[in-house]
Amino acid sequence: PSRYAEAIDAYNEALKEYLRDRVPEQWALAQSNIGKSHLALARTENASENLKAAIAAQRLALEVLTIDNAAIDWANANDGLGMALLNLGSMEMTSAYSEEAEMAFQNVPKVFTREKQPLQWAFAQNNLGDVYWNRGVLSRNKALLEQSLTFFDAAKEGLQLAGNLMMAPLLDQKIKVVQQQLAAL
Repeated sequence: PSRYAEAIDAYNEALKEYLRDRVPEQWALAQSNIGKSHLALARTENASENLKAAIAAQRLALEVLTIDNAAIDWANANDGLGMALLNLGSMEMTSAYSEEAEMAFQNVPKVFTREKQPLQWAFAQNNLGDVYWNRGVLSRNKALLEQSLTFFDAAKEGLQLAGNLMMAPLLDQKIKVVQQQLAAL
């Protein structure tokens, strides 16, 4: 955890040199890395504060990064934004952040396609499944829970295409829980 705090400090120092108007892409990458560090730090301390800081940093990065000027960095910043929003919504037991999280996660497969990067595509499908799952649980909405299953199945397919089944047992577990929740509605 202290390493993440040190990383945040280092990136903030870098921002003294990487000025947005002089080197916008470097500035945006530093912002995105600050966001990633806050997201990681949120797992161990000041979760709400760090998630909000992660969201703010990724939003700043996405003011500069675009699919046209830095596609991979743009997709990664969208993923980081989506993760921070999803985690904050889960922690606060609200779907208030789910629409923006969904939009961010939907951007990721525009770069990391099923055909070219099936593993990253699978992670995006899993994350979209988590958004729908959270929404479905909070609203007791059968259609949203069913949509989460579609995303989780797509994620499993992506893992198989990538030849990386490490996450498959977790997906199987999620699918089983969602099916149980659907049966209970």
